[in-house]
Amino acid sequence: MSNNNTKTIQKTLEETYSKQPKQKITQKMFNQANLELIVSTVSPFSFIEHPAFINYCNNVVNMIPVSRRTLMRDVDTCFTNMKEDMIETLNCVEYVCVTADCWTSFKRAFIGFTVHWIDPQTLQRKSNALACRRIMGSHTYDKLAEVIEQVLNEFNIQSKTTYLVTDNASNFAKAFR
Repeated sequence: MSNNNTKTIQKTLEETYSKQPKQKITQKMFNQANLELIVSTVSPFSFIEHPAFINYCNNVVNMIPVSRRTLMRDVDTCFTNMKEDMIETLNCVEYVCVTADCWTSFKRAFIGFTVHWIDPQTLQRKSNALACRRIMGSHTYDKLAEVIEQVLNEFNIQSKTTYLVTDNASNFAKAFR
């Protein structure tokens, strides 16, 4: 990036932030912002306790971040709330379609699910990640069938699923037979 571009970006940022009224940040807002930072950047939970991050927080907003354990509890709470919201949303839907895919990364097998539906109020297409599960051992047809059944039951969409779309791998084909 050229020096002129850097100066232009810096000037734009300064103008943008100088026009915004400064808001007093509460501890709750600060904790939520840190949670979003860690989750959205896929940073390790230990980052919250790094001395440089604590120093940064103390210097910028004069606050100390929560402990790693508290952050992990907050992430669990957010996950539980999101899952409950998804189950509630899907309870209002008559039919869904699910996509699933398996992969291996660093000698670990995973299966991911995405759910698709039509919003009954707006008639707009909606999609959401449903689950990502680790599969111990090889992803054989019997293990895939078991995990698929668990996820569909967990979200109460077993009887609502009209299609389950996968690639044409033989293990998926055999799981549906």
